[in-house]
Amino acid sequence: MLEERGSDPPGATGRVDIGARVNEILGAAEDAAERHRREALDAAAAIRSEAAADAATIVEEAERHLVNLQAQADAEARETRSAGDVYATQRRRQADEEAGKILTEAEHQARATREAAEAMAGQLEDDARARTRELSERVRELETRLGRVPAALRSIATPLEEVLANGLPSGSLLEALDVDRQRTPSGP
Repeated sequence: MLEERGSDPPGATGRVDIGARVNEILGAAEDAAERHRREALDAAAAIRSEAAADAATIVEEAERHLVNLQAQADAEARETRSAGDVYATQRRRQADEEAGKILTEAEHQARATREAAEAMAGQLEDDARARTRELSERVRELETRLGRVPAALRSIATPLEEVLANGLPSGSLLEALDVDRQRTPSGP
Protein backbone atom coordinates (compact mmCIF):
# COMPACT_ATOMS: atom_id res chain seq x y z
CA MET A 1 0.00 0.00 0.00
CA LEU A 2 2.80 2.36 0.78
CA GLU A 3 4.42 1.72 -2.58
CA GLU A 4 1.35 3.08 -4.32
CA ARG A 5 1.86 6.45 -2.68
CA GLY A 6 5.42 6.67 -4.04
CA SER A 7 7.10 7.56 -0.75
CA ASP A 8 9.39 5.81 1.68
CA PRO A 9 7.71 3.98 4.52
CA PRO A 10 7.42 6.09 7.64
CA GLY A 11 10.26 5.43 10.05
CA ALA A 12 12.60 4.00 7.34
CA THR A 13 15.08 6.82 7.86
CA GLY A 14 14.76 6.34 11.62
CA ARG A 15 15.64 2.65 11.30
CA VAL A 16 18.70 3.46 9.23
CA ASP A 17 19.68 6.18 11.71
CA ILE A 18 19.25 3.81 14.67
CA GLY A 19 21.27 1.12 12.94
CA ALA A 20 23.97 3.59 12.01
CA ARG A 21 24.01 4.94 15.56
CA VAL A 22 24.26 1.44 17.05
CA ASN A 23 27.07 0.60 14.62
CA GLU A 24 28.77 3.83 15.63
CA ILE A 25 28.41 2.95 19.34
CA LEU A 26 29.72 -0.58 18.75
CA GLY A 27 32.64 0.78 16.75
CA ALA A 28 33.44 3.30 19.45
CA ALA A 29 33.28 0.59 22.14
CA GLU A 30 35.62 -1.65 20.16
CA ASP A 31 37.98 1.27 19.52
CA ALA A 32 37.97 2.17 23.23
CA ALA A 33 38.67 -1.43 24.22
CA GLU A 34 41.53 -1.67 21.75
CA ARG A 35 42.89 1.71 22.88
CA HIS A 36 42.79 0.60 26.55
CA ARG A 37 44.51 -2.65 25.67
CA ARG A 38 47.23 -0.82 23.70
CA GLU A 39 47.68 1.70 26.52
CA ALA A 40 48.01 -1.12 29.07
CA LEU A 41 50.54 -2.93 26.90
CA ASP A 42 52.46 0.31 26.30
CA ALA A 43 52.45 1.07 30.03
CA ALA A 44 53.62 -2.47 30.81
CA ALA A 45 56.40 -2.19 28.23
CA ALA A 46 57.45 1.17 29.64
CA ILE A 47 57.52 -0.23 33.18
CA ARG A 48 59.55 -3.24 32.05
CA SER A 49 61.94 -0.99 30.17
CA GLU A 50 62.29 1.34 33.15
CA ALA A 51 62.87 -1.62 35.48
CA ALA A 52 65.55 -3.01 33.17
CA ALA A 53 67.23 0.39 32.95
CA ASP A 54 67.07 0.79 36.75
CA ALA A 55 68.51 -2.68 37.23
CA ALA A 56 71.32 -1.97 34.77
CA THR A 57 72.08 1.32 36.52
CA ILE A 58 72.19 -0.34 39.94
CA VAL A 59 74.49 -3.10 38.66
CA GLU A 60 76.76 -0.54 36.96
CA GLU A 61 76.94 1.51 40.16
CA ALA A 62 77.74 -1.61 42.15
CA GLU A 63 80.45 -2.57 39.66
CA ARG A 64 81.93 0.95 39.80
CA HIS A 65 81.78 0.79 43.57
CA LEU A 66 83.45 -2.60 43.44
CA VAL A 67 86.19 -1.21 41.18
CA ASN A 68 86.65 1.76 43.53
CA LEU A 69 86.80 -0.49 46.57
CA GLN A 70 89.31 -2.77 44.91
CA ALA A 71 91.41 0.23 43.88
CA GLN A 72 91.32 1.54 47.45
CA ALA A 73 92.28 -1.86 48.78
CA ASP A 74 95.18 -2.11 46.32
CA ALA A 75 96.37 1.41 47.23
CA GLU A 76 96.23 0.64 50.90
CA ALA A 77 98.04 -2.63 50.30
CA ARG A 78 100.86 -0.87 48.50
CA GLU A 79 101.13 1.75 51.26
CA THR A 80 101.12 -0.82 54.00
CA ARG A 81 103.18 -3.48 52.23
CA SER A 82 106.05 -2.60 54.50
CA ALA A 83 103.78 -3.30 57.49
CA GLY A 84 103.09 -6.74 56.23
CA ASP A 85 101.32 -8.81 53.66
CA VAL A 86 98.89 -10.12 56.25
CA TYR A 87 97.35 -6.71 56.78
CA ALA A 88 97.03 -6.10 53.02
CA THR A 89 95.39 -9.47 52.46
CA GLN A 90 92.93 -8.84 55.26
CA ARG A 91 91.94 -5.43 53.85
CA ARG A 92 91.55 -6.85 50.35
CA ARG A 93 89.31 -9.61 51.69
CA GLN A 94 87.19 -7.06 53.58
CA ALA A 95 86.83 -4.94 50.45
CA ASP A 96 85.84 -7.97 48.37
CA GLU A 97 83.28 -9.04 50.95
CA GLU A 98 81.82 -5.55 51.11
CA ALA A 99 81.71 -5.38 47.32
CA GLY A 100 80.06 -8.82 47.24
CA LYS A 101 77.44 -7.66 49.73
CA ILE A 102 76.80 -4.49 47.75
CA LEU A 103 76.58 -6.47 44.51
CA THR A 104 74.26 -9.00 46.15
CA GLU A 105 72.08 -6.20 47.50
CA ALA A 106 72.07 -4.47 44.10
CA GLU A 107 71.03 -7.70 42.41
CA HIS A 108 68.34 -8.20 45.04
CA GLN A 109 67.05 -4.66 44.50
CA ALA A 110 67.13 -5.12 40.73
CA ARG A 111 65.21 -8.39 41.04
CA ALA A 112 62.66 -6.78 43.37
CA THR A 113 62.23 -3.83 40.99
CA ARG A 114 61.80 -6.17 38.02
CA GLU A 115 59.27 -8.32 39.93
CA ALA A 116 57.33 -5.24 40.98
CA ALA A 117 57.31 -3.99 37.39
CA GLU A 118 56.14 -7.37 36.13
CA ALA A 119 53.42 -7.47 38.79
CA MET A 120 52.30 -3.98 37.82
CA ALA A 121 52.35 -4.93 34.15
CA GLY A 122 50.30 -8.02 34.96
CA GLN A 123 47.81 -5.89 36.88
CA LEU A 124 47.57 -3.45 33.98
CA GLU A 125 46.99 -6.34 31.60
CA ASP A 126 44.34 -7.78 33.96
CA ASP A 127 42.68 -4.36 34.14
CA ALA A 128 42.71 -4.12 30.35
CA ARG A 129 41.17 -7.59 30.03
CA ALA A 130 38.51 -6.70 32.63
CA ARG A 131 37.70 -3.48 30.75
CA THR A 132 37.50 -5.43 27.51
CA ARG A 133 35.10 -7.92 29.12
CA GLU A 134 33.05 -5.03 30.50
CA LEU A 135 32.86 -3.40 27.09
CA SER A 136 31.97 -6.72 25.47
CA GLU A 137 29.12 -7.17 27.96
CA ARG A 138 27.90 -3.66 27.20
CA VAL A 139 28.03 -4.42 23.47
CA ARG A 140 26.00 -7.60 24.05
CA GLU A 141 23.43 -5.57 26.00
CA LEU A 142 23.23 -3.05 23.17
CA GLU A 143 22.88 -5.84 20.62
CA THR A 144 20.02 -7.34 22.66
CA ARG A 145 18.29 -3.98 22.83
CA LEU A 146 18.88 -3.49 19.13
CA GLY A 147 17.26 -6.88 18.49
CA ARG A 148 14.06 -5.58 20.11
CA VAL A 149 13.87 -2.53 17.85
CA PRO A 150 12.24 -4.24 14.81
CA ALA A 151 9.33 -5.57 16.92
CA ALA A 152 8.78 -2.15 18.47
CA LEU A 153 8.83 -0.53 15.05
CA ARG A 154 6.34 -3.10 13.73
CA SER A 155 3.99 -2.36 16.64
CA ILE A 156 4.13 1.33 15.68
CA ALA A 157 3.84 0.67 11.95
CA THR A 158 0.66 -1.46 12.19
CA PRO A 159 -1.66 1.28 13.54
CA LEU A 160 -0.07 3.79 11.19
CA GLU A 161 -0.67 1.53 8.18
CA GLU A 162 -4.33 1.08 9.28
CA VAL A 163 -4.82 4.82 9.50
CA LEU A 164 -3.18 5.36 6.14
CA ALA A 165 -5.19 2.52 4.55
CA ASN A 166 -8.53 3.67 5.98
CA GLY A 167 -7.95 7.33 5.39
CA LEU A 168 -7.75 9.99 8.03
CA PRO A 169 -11.05 10.23 9.92
CA SER A 170 -12.26 13.56 11.11
CA GLY A 171 -10.06 14.84 13.85
CA SER A 172 -6.35 14.93 14.23
CA LEU A 173 -3.75 12.34 13.30
CA LEU A 174 -3.14 11.75 17.02
CA GLU A 175 -6.81 10.84 17.53
CA ALA A 176 -6.69 8.50 14.54
CA LEU A 177 -3.65 6.74 16.00
CA ASP A 178 -5.22 6.41 19.47
CA VAL A 179 -6.01 2.67 19.28
CA ASP A 180 -7.73 2.55 22.69
CA ARG A 181 -10.11 5.35 21.76
CA GLN A 182 -11.05 3.68 18.46
CA ARG A 183 -11.93 0.41 20.19
CA THR A 184 -14.30 1.96 22.76
CA PRO A 185 -17.69 3.14 21.52
CA SER A 186 -18.12 6.90 21.56
CA GLY A 187 -20.20 8.22 24.37
CA PRO A 188 -23.19 10.57 24.05
